[in-house]
Amino acid sequence: SASSPHLELSPETREALEQSLPRLREMFLTDRIVRRAARIMPERYRVIELSRHWWKVTDAYQAGRYGGNLSLYLTDEDGFMTRRMRETDPEFGWRKLIDGSMTVAHVKADHLNLMEGSAVLELASLVEADMRGAR
Repeated sequence: SASSPHLELSPETREALEQSLPRLREMFLTDRIVRRAARIMPERYRVIELSRHWWKVTDAYQAGRYGGNLSLYLTDEDGFMTRRMRETDPEFGWRKLIDGSMTVAHVKADHLNLMEGSAVLELASLVEADMRGAR
């Protein structure tokens, strides 16, 4: 008998695939929309791709412990995700990764303009003060 050109799937596998189809279609459509938008707004596309890559790397990363002290500099960013993260953990998960002490300082900036104008001067001043205190 001639071999079947079709892949034979178990009922469980077939059911799992059928349940996954809506999500797969959504992902495909999202990718098509993103690629189309890339032609119209290439700068926005780069941000989206960077964000996708960041989430993929974040999911794969397994943090280790740090035995020293930590100075954490946070921006006053007020986006939806940042507010949610602050509500959940104001130290963004860093405390559970360090064995030493931790200080938290806030900089009047957002993530994108932290290294510009008065924000970078404020950050530099905080870092310099922490470095002097560490000696």
